[in-house]
Amino acid sequence: MRFCLFLFLGLSLHLTSCVNKEQDRSQASQKQDTLQKVYKLDSSNAKPDKNFDLANELSSHFVNRVELDSLLDKITHQEKVKVLAELSEKSDDENKWISYSDSVFNFKMKMDWDSSTGSNTIFLDGKTRISFKNYAPICLNDKNFPCENYGFNAHNYIDKPKVIEVCGKRFFYSNISFMCNGVGCGCNITFIYDLETHKPVFLENFRVSYEGFFISDFDNDNIPDLLVIGQSEVNKMKGFDLDEFEIKLVPYTFDKGKFKEKWDNRYQRTYCYELYRVNPYYYQCEQIYRTYSITKDNWLRN
Repeated sequence: MRFCLFLFLGLSLHLTSCVNKEQDRSQASQKQDTLQKVYKLDSSNAKPDKNFDLANELSSHFVNRVELDSLLDKITHQEKVKVLAELSEKSDDENKWISYSDSVFNFKMKMDWDSSTGSNTIFLDGKTRISFKNYAPICLNDKNFPCENYGFNAHNYIDKPKVIEVCGKRFFYSNISFMCNGVGCGCNITFIYDLETHKPVFLENFRVSYEGFFISDFDNDNIPDLLVIGQSEVNKMKGFDLDEFEIKLVPYTFDKGKFKEKWDNRYQRTYCYELYRVNPYYYQCEQIYRTYSITKDNWLRN
């Protein structure tokens, strides 16, 4: 019975206190009904070999349940991204450059070494030289969703580069690979380079991989938007070998060559989604567990 009480308190914290104030009474009533169902789960299932089943059982009772990939596709409007080129890779061992090109575009990258500063990644677009050590990944302005920096500028390499077009603007877009180490293996880094302003943007999120593009036009205003994802600290659910955590999705808008958080002037807050998830202890891999509960929906309204 004590296990059930811990479970009830844990889910109440995330699924009740974080409910959007704008939700109507019927939604609140539905959430209470769901919590009662979860509360009655048999705690005898909380055995190591039952953790996967228990996590799935809990997620089946989520209020405002959503599949992450479907939500990301919907809010980022992937249909607005046009792929102009998929670039091929060629190594120049003599000069230690790697080129990424097709019949129109040509970019280069190499690792540079300095005895005082260590390794550094250099990206070259014609006469434009981008030194990774001069930049940092975009982080959410929210202390509850701390920024990770694993793998950035640590022997970074381009993976599956493309040239894309969003709202008439062209970008070099690629995932960045690196030699992972422990928890850093769960980080995903994305490099977005504006071909007009020659300014780069780096994104990093933890254990939230996505096959689509993090840039598009989210609110149909013909201005490129960027999706920034943060994850809260993982908490071990008392009485069970389960982890619980939240992720936050925030849109950034393109402004004079830079991206900044979209602000809702009407309600004086940033736009966002906040999602909650339960996973088996030490199994936070999002490729397996993609079902979340929406606890806050302050997203863009077209």
